[in-house]
Amino acid sequence: SSNLTYTRGASSGWGFAMATVGKSTGKWYWEVSPSKAGSINTIVGVATATSSTTVYPGSPDTTGLGVYAYNGGVYRAGLGTGGSFASYTGGDVIGFAFDADVKSLRAYKNGTLVATYTYVTNVGALYPAAAPFDAANSVTANFGQSSFKYAPPAGYNAGLW
Repeated sequence: SSNLTYTRGASSGWGFAMATVGKSTGKWYWEVSPSKAGSINTIVGVATATSSTTVYPGSPDTTGLGVYAYNGGVYRAGLGTGGSFASYTGGDVIGFAFDADVKSLRAYKNGTLVATYTYVTNVGALYPAAAPFDAANSVTANFGQSSFKYAPPAGYNAGLW
């Protein structure tokens, strides 16, 4: 996989893109960054193959998770434990470390672990997903084609392939 940028079209509204590679086993790390600075309507996270891409990661399906740039809100269902996130803006790097074997998702902001979410049920494969709401806003994902801004946690694959 390579770095990919998803740009919201000329109009605003929810709707997201997700990676074509999902993982159901192993430990995987990737990074995403929004382009727009300031208080932004962007949600990044994970989804399943059956998630509706007309909303945002973490809604309304029972297995996705999304973290909201504007206020750090976490949208999730099907999770037993977790935590709150921190707001983020253009230029920030949000890293995800997914341990598919134990169904744990770690979320980082600029290299600092902010929260760990653990799924209580087997969700199958999870796919990176991003939803920039504002017109002409974009999110760039690094799935390992380029050097990561921050080192993956020990034991995690650097990238998604």
